[in-house]
Amino acid sequence: MQCLRIATVLAAVAIILSGPSRASAQVNLGAVGGFAVSPDNTTLVVSLPDKTELVYFDTVKGKESKRVSVEFAPDKLAWQGKTLFASQKSGGIVHILDAGTGKEIGKATVRATAKSISVGLKGPAFVSNINNDIYAVDTKGMSQKSSNRGMLVAADPQGKHVYYVYEGKVRTSVYKDEVDGLSTRRVGGKEGVVNPNLWGVYVSPDGKTVGVSAGGGFDEGSGKRHYAIPIYDTGDMQTMLGEIAPHARLAYHPVLPLAAAIGAPFPDSYQIINTKTYANISKHEYGKSDFSTILAFVGKGRKVAVGGSSGGSTTLRFFDLTLTKDQEAMLDKAFSK
Repeated sequence: MQCLRIATVLAAVAIILSGPSRASAQVNLGAVGGFAVSPDNTTLVVSLPDKTELVYFDTVKGKESKRVSVEFAPDKLAWQGKTLFASQKSGGIVHILDAGTGKEIGKATVRATAKSISVGLKGPAFVSNINNDIYAVDTKGMSQKSSNRGMLVAADPQGKHVYYVYEGKVRTSVYKDEVDGLSTRRVGGKEGVVNPNLWGVYVSPDGKTVGVSAGGGFDEGSGKRHYAIPIYDTGDMQTMLGEIAPHARLAYHPVLPLAAAIGAPFPDSYQIINTKTYANISKHEYGKSDFSTILAFVGKGRKVAVGGSSGGSTTLRFFDLTLTKDQEAMLDKAFSK
C-alpha cells in the first residue's frame, strides 16, 4: 500500500498540470506555410501562401499587429536580425525581406522548392529543397550549393555548424558540417538515428544537442521501438543523452532549460519538458486537430504559441507558461535589452 502511495505521488510530480488548458488568446487563420519568431522573442510571423500574406503577431499582447501582402506565395520562413528569409510555395527562389516591413530587398536561387530553412544568430541561412540539395544563402542573395545532401536542415545558433538529415530506405542519419562563409565541410554524423517518415531536426539553443523526429520513432539495440526524439551530443555526434516525447514537433525555450513537444497523428495537446532531465513536466490539452503547424516559445519566453490545422484552416493559440520567481528573473535579465 505504501508503494502505491509513493507511485501515485511520483506520477503527480512528473505531470504538474494535466487536462484542458485555456488559451490567453486565439486566432483563426487560413492554411499556414511556415512561421518564424523575432530574435527578441516578441513577434511571431506566419505565412499564408494562398493569400500571399505575412501575418505578424505581437506575442507579448497575444494579438495580430499587421498583415503584409507580398508578390509571391510565402511558405517556409526564418528570421535573422533584421532579415526574414521566405521561400516560395512552389519554385526554387528564396526571397530576402526586411523583417520589420516585409519589403523585398533581394532574392536567391536554390533551384527547386524549399523543404526547410534555418538560420543561426549569424552566418548564412541554410535551405534544403525537394531534390535534397542543401544551399547556403546570405542576406545579399548569394547562394552556394553544398556537396552534401539532406532532406531537412537545422543551423547551429552561433552559425558555426549546420546539421542535416537524410532518409534512407530503412533508417535516417544525421550529419554535422562546419561552416566557413557559404562553404561547409562534414565533420561528424550518426548513422541510423531514427526510422523512416522524417519529421524534423532540432538543435538546442546552446548548440550542444541535436535531435531528430520521425514517424517511425527509433529502435534501441535490443530492438525495442521508442516513439520519441533521440537527443545526441553534438560534440561527438555519437552519445545519446536522452529522449523527448511526444515526437512530432519540438521547440526549445530560448533561455530556460525547457522544451515543448507535440505528438501525431491528430494532436490535441502539447507537453513541457525539462531539457536537463528529459522529464515531462506538464501536459496541456487544447482540442484535436489534423496536424501541428506552429510550435514556439514567444512573448519574451513567457508564452507558448501552438497552431493546429484541420480542413485547410489553422487555429493559433497563445498559452501562458507557469513560471517560478527564479525563472521570471532569468527572463527579465535575458530580455532586458
